[in-house]
Amino acid sequence: MIKSKKITIVFQGQIDPSQLGSGATDGTDFLYNLAQTKKALPNAKVILSTWNSFEFPSDYNTAAKLGVDRLILNPDPGGLPNIKFGYDTPNNVNRQIASTAAGMALVNTKYALKLRADSFLTSDNLLSIYDDYVKAIKKAPQSDSQTLSPASKKASKKSKAGGAKKRKKNNKNYSPIAVASFFTIDPNVYEHMAFHVSDWVQFGKRKALQEYWSVKPMSEKNATYFESNHHDDDAAFFDNQFRTKLAVEQHIAVKYAKSRGYKVPTHYNHIDDDILKGYNRFLAEHFIVLDLEQFGLSFPKYGWVQGDDFMALNCVSHEDWYRMLSEHWQLKNPDQSLLDAADNRLALKRDNLARIAAEQVTMSLIYP
Repeated sequence: MIKSKKITIVFQGQIDPSQLGSGATDGTDFLYNLAQTKKALPNAKVILSTWNSFEFPSDYNTAAKLGVDRLILNPDPGGLPNIKFGYDTPNNVNRQIASTAAGMALVNTKYALKLRADSFLTSDNLLSIYDDYVKAIKKAPQSDSQTLSPASKKASKKSKAGGAKKRKKNNKNYSPIAVASFFTIDPNVYEHMAFHVSDWVQFGKRKALQEYWSVKPMSEKNATYFESNHHDDDAAFFDNQFRTKLAVEQHIAVKYAKSRGYKVPTHYNHIDDDILKGYNRFLAEHFIVLDLEQFGLSFPKYGWVQGDDFMALNCVSHEDWYRMLSEHWQLKNPDQSLLDAADNRLALKRDNLARIAAEQVTMSLIYP
């Protein structure tokens, strides 16, 4: 199994200096979050990347006093208008990008773990799960090829008009990023957002995470895109409430996908067959989607999602992802229980599409 000494944890984002040392278990005491995570990964290095506007108490105003290896105090890029109309809380995408990228830039271990500063790990479960999947994929057949549409290879001069381009699956260089199922969105159900990969917590090789977070900040123009542009005529289930051109998670993931030749959405609910198939392939090739228990993640702010039936169907679960993985890599002796669970979830999602209009309360909780 991967040893914790090969990992650097990057805690990023806002903290509450007044709560330091309070022992609060609701995510507001960074020291509590740090202590719990260190229990899970005792030999990992730790970086805290936050803002220079915070006034730390004298007991906690250095990295050593906080118990971390590096303390980064970034200039605060500020927030953008909320991603949806009707809400006042800021869109903090650029804050997340700035603090995460600054932390990742200082990682020199083989692996990195990105955590929000208001969350923590409760176990090291993800390490063995991650390792098992990497080994399984590297044993998968190499001779199989996958078909890419010309749109997914837009810049390729080798593709014939109207034809298809084939390439070998590159399982020997398989370097996935483990992410949480919440909010890795399934665009086939309620929210029609492809390439919406959870940014709550991420684990993988340092180079993969450094590249993933090398995305440019979201511009004011894109953050307010639908203030001056019309939504699609077929916008459904609150789609017409979006202000941003792309959702936060999409803005980050799309850059990573585009650099790898995938056809990506031009706006948040832009989906077609190529995009949907490409998104499934993207998840199978570059991610490991884990449920929160598998990840060992505690995120008190969003604790409600684990008991929410709507969000369970709105997102890509571990079982959903496993089917994508099994089909894409043609796994030998796949776990039939996971495939059966994925089939049951698919049937449930189809049955519940008719109930979309009744889920407005949950959506108001997601974007307060």
